[in-house]
Formats: sequence, C-alpha cells, structure tokens
Amino acid sequence: MTRNPLDYELTTIASYNTAIEQRDARPTQLAFSSMVAQRDARPTREEYNLVVQERDTRPTLGEVKDARLGSVVLQPDREDNSIKIRFSIEETDDFRVWTPRGGINEVRMPLEGGKKFYRFALEDE
Repeated sequence: MTRNPLDYELTTIASYNTAIEQRDARPTQLAFSSMVAQRDARPTREEYNLVVQERDTRPTLGEVKDARLGSVVLQPDREDNSIKIRFSIEETDDFRVWTPRGGINEVRMPLEGGKKFYRFALEDE
C-alpha cells in the first residue's frame, strides 16, 4: 500500500486505538517470565502430598509424653485457664525402695497469656 489505510475504509481510528490499547495491556516478556517462574516455584501435587504425609506422621501429644521418661505434660483447664499440679512425696533410706509419705498434694495455678515454662524449686524454710 502506498496510500493511507484509512482511505480504503478498512479500519477506523477508534478500532485502531482499541487494538493498540489491547496490545499495550498485554504483559511484557519480563512480566510473563516472572509469572512463569512463580508458577514453576510452587510445589507439585506430589510434593504437597509428601509434606502432608510428613505432618500427619508426627507424634501426638500422648506419644511425646510417653517418650520422655518421667516427664509430665500439663494441659490447661479451658474453663478457668489454669493448670492443676498434683504431686506426692516419697521417702527412702537406701535410694532403691521409695515409700509414699502422706497423700497427694494439689496446687491450682492460673495461666497468663502466651507460652510459659515452669520449674519447681524446694525451699528450706
């Protein structure tokens, strides 16, 4: 063509401008490559299923409690947000045979927000 395309009435300025706007609205090659890289970085279904399986095979609280020799895991009372500590005192004269002394002692302790760790210390007086 040696003449202006508009002279042939093949297009209008409005439709030409619309085509240009649509072209310019498309993502650039850099943006497209970035989207593809993000997509490819996501885990596959097999990888996701493996993570779920690993999570589901973790030990339960009961198993962890049983796995630690002599340990006690305290669960809070949800009604008043406190824990109940129950203990007994035993005595021995040979460190082999222990005999209970008295009954079970019980202390209720209110919990504050957040995760806490406690240590019990005996006082002389």
